[in-house]
Parts: sequence; C-alpha cells; structure tokens
Amino acid sequence: MAHDIRLELGTSHLSATTSISVGSREESVESNLPFLADTPCDLDDHSSLGPGRLEVSRASRGDLGVVREVFHLASGDAVACRILLHNGSTDSIQVVSTSLIINDLALGDSSVSDWNYLRAPRKKNDMPACIRLGDTGPAIWDAARGTPETGGVIQTDDDRPPRSFISSELTAIFTESAAIVLGVLPADRQMVQSVLTLSADRRQLDSLRVDCLGDGQHLMPGTSFESQWVWVQFASDVHEAIEAYTTALSKVQPPRQRMSTPPTVWCSWYYYGDGFTQKECEENLTALEQRPLPIDVFQIDECWDLHWGDWSANPDWPDLASIADRIRKLGMQPGIWTCPVLAESRSRTRYAHPEWILRDDQGGPITFPMNSMQNLVLDPTIPEVGDFIAGIYQNLRALGYTYFKLDFMRAVAEPGGVFADPTCNRADAFRMALEAVRRGAGEDAYINVCGGFYGPSLGLADAQRSGSDVKSIWPEAPAGESGAGYGPFTIKQNTLRYWMNRLWHIDPDALMVRRRPEAARDEPLSLGLLNDEEALTCALNQYLGGGIVCFSENVAEIDDDRLMLLRHCAPSLDAAAIPRDLHTGARFPAVFTTAVGPKATGLSPWVTISVVNWFNEPRTFEITLDETMLGGLHEDADAAGTPLSISRFGTQASEPGRQGDRLQVGPIAPHGCEVVKVQRITPSAPTLLNTNGHFSMGATEITGWTPTADGLNLTVHWPWPTPLTIWVQAPDGRRFEATGDREPFRIQIEGPVEEQQLYLPYS
Repeated sequence: MAHDIRLELGTSHLSATTSISVGSREESVESNLPFLADTPCDLDDHSSLGPGRLEVSRASRGDLGVVREVFHLASGDAVACRILLHNGSTDSIQVVSTSLIINDLALGDSSVSDWNYLRAPRKKNDMPACIRLGDTGPAIWDAARGTPETGGVIQTDDDRPPRSFISSELTAIFTESAAIVLGVLPADRQMVQSVLTLSADRRQLDSLRVDCLGDGQHLMPGTSFESQWVWVQFASDVHEAIEAYTTALSKVQPPRQRMSTPPTVWCSWYYYGDGFTQKECEENLTALEQRPLPIDVFQIDECWDLHWGDWSANPDWPDLASIADRIRKLGMQPGIWTCPVLAESRSRTRYAHPEWILRDDQGGPITFPMNSMQNLVLDPTIPEVGDFIAGIYQNLRALGYTYFKLDFMRAVAEPGGVFADPTCNRADAFRMALEAVRRGAGEDAYINVCGGFYGPSLGLADAQRSGSDVKSIWPEAPAGESGAGYGPFTIKQNTLRYWMNRLWHIDPDALMVRRRPEAARDEPLSLGLLNDEEALTCALNQYLGGGIVCFSENVAEIDDDRLMLLRHCAPSLDAAAIPRDLHTGARFPAVFTTAVGPKATGLSPWVTISVVNWFNEPRTFEITLDETMLGGLHEDADAAGTPLSISRFGTQASEPGRQGDRLQVGPIAPHGCEVVKVQRITPSAPTLLNTNGHFSMGATEITGWTPTADGLNLTVHWPWPTPLTIWVQAPDGRRFEATGDREPFRIQIEGPVEEQQLYLPYS
C-alpha cells in the first residue's frame, strides 16, 4: 500500500492523505482510495517544479482510474501532490473535487492556539486576514468574512467566534520560528479552497485540507482529468515560505511580461461615478494640459456605455475616438471600463441571443445583482460568446483604447450556473472569458482585472485589484473595537496581498484625498473627509502596494497640497512592501519594509521601513534593525554593528546608526504614518541621505550618481510642478564647498525638470 505523504523540516512535520469526490455537486461521494505501492522515479525536473523525486501510485474506483503523483523536492523543504483521473467507462463521470487532507501537523513545539494563520481568499472583496488561532476578539472575524463591494465589513448576528476558515490559492500557518505554506501549481485549472477547522475548545486542529474543485464537471468516456499540484512548503520564516511558493508558481504558470514601471493612472469613478460626461472629461484633460502631471493612463470608468452587454456609447459620449486621440496627444494611454460577461435585461444582446445566457439546471437565467439591476450573465463556454467578447475589445481598440479595466468578471461563477460545455468548471469558464478579452484587446494591451478571480487570471492579467472599493473617509471603529487600532480595510486588503505583486501589478484602487465636506451634484463618491495625516497614510498605501498607482480627482478643483501627495508614491517602484509584524496577531499590520532599487546605478539598494499608527492617539514604535528588517544590507559585512544611515521622511532628520540598534519611530499622530530610510554607508563615499519627494527618498528622483575624486555628479528627474529638496552627505574627512564642516548639502530643485545635471565639488 502507498504511504501517507510526509514532510519534515527540523522540528516541523506533517502527514497527509488524498481523496477524490465524484458525482453531482448535490450528491457527491468522497473516497479515500487504497493506492498501490509507491513507485519511485528520480527526475532532474518535473513540470518545472525543480529537481527532486517523483512517487507514483495507482488505484481504481470501478471504471475510474486514479493516479497519485507525489513530488519530493531535492531541497527537502517542500512536497507537491496531484491527482490524475481517467474515465474508462462508457458514461461520463462528474468530478467534484480532489483533495489533500493533512492528518497531522506540528510547527516545532508550539500549540495550535498560538499559531498565526494568514488566509488569501480568491476575490477582491474577500478579506485577507492574519490572526492568532486562539484569539476570540474582533480581528478573528476578518478571517471569516468578506467586505461589501463598496468597502466596510459584513456584519452577522452570530457573535460566536468562528472555528472554520477558508482560504484559496495561498494559506500560511506560522510561528516566529516555523512556517508552512499551502498553495497550488498552476492556479488556473480549478478553483481552490483551503479549509482549516479548529476543535470546539480552539486548542487543537480538527482538520486542514486543500480542495481542487471540479465543480461537477463532466469527465467524458476515454478522457482524463488532471488536478493542480498542491504545494506544501516548510520554512523558518513565513515570508521565506511565501517567496518559495510564488517562485515555484511563476515557473509553472509564468506571469505576463511586465512593464518596467507599473503605470500611474487617473480614474474618473471616485469623483464623478457613473455620471461622468465627455464634457467633464475634456475639462480634466484641459486641466492636465495646463498643469502637466506624470500620468501614464487616463481611464474613463463606468459612465460611457448605453447598456451593459451592448457596449455602445450613450448620448453623453458623442465621440469616444476623439477623446482617445486627445489623451494620446497629451502623452497618456487611453483607458476604458467594461464588464464583458454581464448583459442588462434591457440590452439588445439579451434579446438577440438568449442562447448565450448562463442558466441553472432548470433552464432559468443566472443573474448577478449590481447597480440595482438583476444583470444576466453570458456563458463563456459557448464559442460565439467568446467571439462576441473578443469583438468588444477589437472595437474599443479601433477607437484608440489600449488600457482596459474589467469589472464583475466573477459573475461567471455565480452559484447554480450550468455551463453549456459540461466539461468545464468555473475556473475554465472564467479563463475562457479572459482569454477572449486578451484575444480582442491584443497582446500589447494592458488588462486590469477588477472583481475577478486571482489564480485563473495569472498569465493573462497585467494587473488585478487588491481590495474593495475605497472611500475618502477614515472609518470609525464599532463600539468596543477601537482599542486595538482601526482603519480602512482596503489598506489591510492591499498590504496582506503583497505577495501577489510578483504575479501581476497590484491595483490598490484610487487615491482620493480631496477636501470636500459636501458631495458634488449629490454624488457620495465625491466626498473628501480625510484629515492631513489620514490623507498621507492613504498615499502611503499606494507606495506599499508596489504596483499600479491610481488616483481619482477633479483635477481643476483639488487643492495643490493634496494633489501633490501623489508625488510621494508615483512612480511605482514595482516592489511591494512586506508586512513585518504579522506574528503579533494585530488586526492591522503596522510595520512594513520595502526593498528599494534606485534608478541611479551608482547608488546601492536600501530599505524603507514604513510605520502606520492605526490608533486614535499618538504612538511611538520601537523597531529593532535586525536582519529581518534590513534584508540584505548586512551582506558582505559583519552583520553586527554594520554602519547605517537612517533618514526620516516626516521630519527630514538623518542620523547614524548600527545594525542591531533599537530605533524609536514617533510619536506618530493618530492615523498617521512615518517612513524611515535605512542604508548601509561607505565612509569614504558620499551618501544620498534623503529627499522630500518620493517616499523612497531618492530612488526615482535621482537618476544619475557618479562620485569622483573631487566631487559628485548627480542627475535629477523631477516632473512635478513643486519644489524638491535633496540632502547629500560628503565622505568622511571631506566637505562640499557650499557647506560648513560635515554639514549635509541641501539642494533645492524647482520642478518640473525633465533632467538636471549637478556637480557638487569638494572644498
């Protein structure tokens, strides 16, 4: 008989079995099959998993042949398992799921109630959360709930702490010294759910399983089904385990070729809503023409179409082509919003092609409620529907649009849907719809999936939304919940999905920092109720995501100081910040590190440490400058006592430090933030201390850095219509001509400047 699947690393270990579930979704039978003995097979590489050892075992259930493949990585810290099914009968067989079931799990000698659990659910409105499993406070509900489409937290009448938690493509369980990550490779064949259930007393692990969901798809006679690999990764650190998983996933299911810098996007939605007109579009373009900003994409959101499903312009948009042409002449990429799998009940498409509508098992239409309408859903498994979807984007391309925001793509997986092609599951149908979009839009188009499914979009999407719709207001904590800190859940969603930025550009949704206590033309989206500290923290959220930078404002109306907050986060570094305090069990992560790669090749990389105060009173944070915080800054030097330069964005103060120091950050105002730049210094060379421009403090503003024996050549790129200040420190024993002994040289640049070259001679 085949053995259980086992993995050990140090004092951590697990054992697991597999099962299959066949039959209809309503009446399925789960089987733990007796597999015949494992057959080892040494391989140099298997499905891009890397070098390791493959074990193959076989079983049968009537005419259904089952093969279990278990791949042990040569590194010894990971194992992967998949199930292959073959239908040898003359009838179809419905595949509901294949599962990896973990029977025993230990993370060192820690107890289950002390484990931290990070869940990553499959949709943007679901709440990623990191909790301590033994806790029973408000934070634990975040791991069991989602958010409404427009943000906030779904409330329930049940006040008993949940014992069961559902994740999707990635689940992490960890302590301060041990971690396990569960994932799938690739992520587009089936929807995935990982279910962890605690015992009644919350002290033991009742069950843990990963299900690859076939959704009852039909396995036709003589055909085969292949599950995804379920990947199990051990490591001493949770971020190390997550990094190993995303690396493996990228090899098996490569992401799209990335732009060198994620785009900065202007979006119409969060000021104008669906009432945005071509006239108002022209007004914003005129404002940007009079005061140019470094924006890559000008995106028209929901507003322009007559009916969903028909995708023709309404009377408020008489000439989409001329708008696209004007956007492009201003140096930006024209962008536009669509929801290609939905059709309004009043649309021509619904009446012309009733056979295209996704239906339930009784023949009734599947509906998707949105915008006070019960919208119909198109069935992407019908070839003509794929052609129709592709045609939408061919037409928009012909009008000049090349950036596409796709909304409500998740509608194809609404409960009860029965696809016209019975061999397809929900992941297949979703992927078919997105492939049709890509086919029509072209390989060079930029596709931002908003409201889809994460895993099945990999390789097709350039960007994906990381959270629910944002609001320009700092929420008040419910009664009894403010003591642990509170804030916008969209920031929590964005920062806990940091690992996704390796797979596509994270879209944190729009920055909107206007001051507007009253709504414009009764549009609630136009309100702006953030104070200055909260506005800066929302700008920091764009920096932390590391992907798209997006903002939504009436450009002619917004105050200059609020608009110029954009300069702190744009352009993006294409580097997501890692939340470093997940092990504390805090509801909102508060400490983040970003590995900064500067544009100037003469500058060495550095780290920024970002700190957010979620509380209603000022707070000071203490951070140890250890290897975790500093990443690779200690490399090629003695780790303990490595000399550092420490600069603070908020105060613009700089100070020397050493690796291992305990750094005080604060006091930080309520709902405010601070960013600290930490870099290793070479005493014999000049140091770029900081700037008051980008949160990175020099990565984007300084494009050239060449020290010489007699001074420093540097090049500045600053496209913003506001001043920039730069502080530079001379080498030990030297000083710049314009400064006193050892004083930093303060450089003032009047923006905008495309390129300004400076020479700073030593005295």
